[in-house]
Amino acid sequence: MEKVLSSQVGILINDWYRFIRTFSVPDAEILKEQVEREIENMKEDQDLLLYYQLMEFRHRLMLESLEPIENESTTPHFNQLTQRNREQTTPCQRNA
Repeated sequence: MEKVLSSQVGILINDWYRFIRTFSVPDAEILKEQVEREIENMKEDQDLLLYYQLMEFRHRLMLESLEPIENESTTPHFNQLTQRNREQTTPCQRNA
């Protein structure tokens, strides 16, 4: 199978970020899955993988900030969301 160019995946990540910023959850979920599939077929690019990790974090922030609204609760503060992220990451991810 032919490898996907990292620049093509970068364009998809930019589109994904646009949906995250507008809180378009269904579109963001679809693009996230597409990006993950493309990354598996891409030649390794550390910069792009870091960019992907940043967008994955932003994606989780988006979802976590919407969850309390759906439960008619208050929106968590940024510090609470980043703390949850630290608790969910493994020690290897923190040291990378």
